[in-house]
Amino acid sequence: MTHLSGHSKLDVKIVALGIILSCGVVYAIYSTVRHFYVLNQVNEAKEMMSDIQSLLVWSMHQHHDDVMQACHFKNIQQIAQSVEFQNMNRILKLQDQIHQQSQFVEQIKVNATPDLHGCITTAYFRKEPFVSELIAGKYISYHYDFKTETIKCVTNIHKRALVKACTRL
Repeated sequence: MTHLSGHSKLDVKIVALGIILSCGVVYAIYSTVRHFYVLNQVNEAKEMMSDIQSLLVWSMHQHHDDVMQACHFKNIQQIAQSVEFQNMNRILKLQDQIHQQSQFVEQIKVNATPDLHGCITTAYFRKEPFVSELIAGKYISYHYDFKTETIKCVTNIHKRALVKACTRL
C-alpha cells in the first residue's frame, strides 16, 4: 500500500510474523544452550562414577570377591594408591583420583547390593541455584552386578533427553 506521500506502509501481518519467527529462533537457541548446560552437569556425575567403576574391578580382585569390602569407598580410594594399580595404570591411563563431591554433585555413595553380587554407585546432585532445576536434588545410580557382569542405571531425573544415555555406558 502506498499513501499519498509515496511512502509504503508496513503490513502488520508481515511484522507480526517476523516477530514470532524471531522469538522462536531465540527460544530455540536458549533451549539448546540450556540443554547442553544441564547435560554437562549430568556428565560430570557420570564421569565421576565411571572413574569409580574402573576401580571397582580392581577392588573386587584385591578383596577376593568380598563385596562388602570391595564396595567400601575408602577401600576403593586405597586401590587407586596401590603399587599394582599404579604400575598397570601407566599403560591404561585410568583416572586414579576419585572424588565424592564436585561443583554439581553433592555426594557419591558406593554400597554393596543387598544380594551381595555387586555394588551400587549413586551420585546425588546439589540443591543449589547454580544447579539446573531439572536435576537439583535428584540422583543417578549405577548397579554393577559382578556375578552376571551387567550394569543397570536407575534415576529420578524425569527429562529423558538427559538420561537416555544412562543405560548406554
